[in-house]
Amino acid sequence: MANVRALRRGRFLLTALYLAAGVVTVAAGQIATARQATAFPAVCDSGEPAWTARERWVWGQVCRRRPADLRGGANRISAEFLEAILLDEPYRSALHSRVEIVGADFPGALDLSGDVMTTSLLLDRGHFGGPVYFNRVDMRGVSLAGARFDDALSFEDAKIAGSIGLQGAITKCINLSGADVGNSVFLRGLRAGYGGKQCTKAFQHGDIRLIHTRVALDIDAGKAKAGPVDGSRLDVRGDIRMTDGVFGPVKLAGAQVAGTVDLTGSSARDLEMSDIAADQIVLSRNISGDQYVGPRPVFGDVSLSRAHLRAGLALAGVRTGNIDASDADVAGD
Repeated sequence: MANVRALRRGRFLLTALYLAAGVVTVAAGQIATARQATAFPAVCDSGEPAWTARERWVWGQVCRRRPADLRGGANRISAEFLEAILLDEPYRSALHSRVEIVGADFPGALDLSGDVMTTSLLLDRGHFGGPVYFNRVDMRGVSLAGARFDDALSFEDAKIAGSIGLQGAITKCINLSGADVGNSVFLRGLRAGYGGKQCTKAFQHGDIRLIHTRVALDIDAGKAKAGPVDGSRLDVRGDIRMTDGVFGPVKLAGAQVAGTVDLTGSSARDLEMSDIAADQIVLSRNISGDQYVGPRPVFGDVSLSRAHLRAGLALAGVRTGNIDASDADVAGD
């Protein structure tokens, strides 16, 4: 009889423990559900009367820290909508550190000049029908990879804590003059100068301007196609890679480059690199094993007057015009 009572007592204790565990589980579930319900502010479900249904959906996505992918559906977004969520309250304060809108069509001009933004902005694979200005902006980073621009794109005097990404973008012209970039500038596969419309009166077709730009790491413009590239007094703490590309005249006069300026496999109309200071400049044809491969790079006149190259000049398998190296300080000479 005592054994039966002990058994029943044990079953009672187990049942009590299971019930207690169930209460704890339910309570934990209720807390998790409550947290999920309150994780995002009510403003994520709000919006302005002028916003379209698509814009309200985009806002709901980015407010909840999700990418808004507009590819394959209605994708027209107004500049006023984007400016509102980035700059106006209560939307600005509800944003996380990253706003990602993929494949949007902005039919008009977008001007964020002089604004201070606490987010990184990703507008990859978008289309911009008017000029796009990030002049004097202060922000974490911006990616416009694969985007198409029908007019000017400018980051003049911008302060970007992270990177600027323009990989595979199609542009009329780009102005990065005076910008201060805390990471790298990615121009790989960029095509500048496409389409019949002139960029602006102040720019030549296909211009890339990097005048007095400061870049904390690298500039990667591999496989890019562009018109004139002006990087006068450019300051790059890493490398400049312009490999396997086609460029108009390239000007790096007075540039300060901690690493290598590499134009392997590229062609350019002229190279103006007077007063440049760099570790090394490479003007070479691509090599596989001990054989040259690919087309032979062609450069016009090359100016290296008063250049200071700490590790020397590599010149192999290319065709150039006149080379001026007067008063240059080149290691190995």
